[in-house]
Amino acid sequence: MNQAIRTTATLLATYAALLGTAHGAFEVSQGSVAAEGLLIYAIGPPCQPALVWHGCLPALSLLPNLLISGIVTVIVAELILILAVGFIQRPRVGLVIAGLAIVLLLVGGGFFSGVIGLIAGLTATRINTALEGMDTLPAPMLNAFANLWPWLLIAYFGWIPLQWVLGTFFNDLLLSLGAVLLPLEFLLMISAVLAAAAYDFNRREPPLDLAAI
Repeated sequence: MNQAIRTTATLLATYAALLGTAHGAFEVSQGSVAAEGLLIYAIGPPCQPALVWHGCLPALSLLPNLLISGIVTVIVAELILILAVGFIQRPRVGLVIAGLAIVLLLVGGGFFSGVIGLIAGLTATRINTALEGMDTLPAPMLNAFANLWPWLLIAYFGWIPLQWVLGTFFNDLLLSLGAVLLPLEFLLMISAVLAAAAYDFNRREPPLDLAAI
């Protein structure tokens, strides 16, 4: 079993579930309000999306009502959380999480929750594999990524609460840097996944040399 990949997938899926739950809770708190379109905001008035760094937690929802969106979002998010914590290493559970993440994206769970959950699910599909394809990377790059485990993952999950603290006190700064910070956050997450894969690949058992027996 690839332990670094399992840890990464579990943490990412858990974060996606918790973030989705937060979206759902905020949507439920708005009550039975009709959605004005496919784009909704989990945090309702007086929150103004253009004036806060988190944009009032924008989301996509195919459901016509914020209360319904919130309830369904919480249910789907909790299913992801249960699978992430207790069953992520089992066959095909990664694909189930990826599928649920897409559902989460479509019912109001938020863009980030859906994308992070999808990446977590796809990462989980590699928990019990030989990580085919990693050997195509140049050895220096592979070793560099392996040496960055688990520090990239720690940096990613350290940034998440830090941005909320900074947003509380320096809202305008984070608002102005959003176009830069969002891609960097995504790049950091992907790099953490690659670091986990490189670490597990370098620690794999060497093939048995039958000729030497």
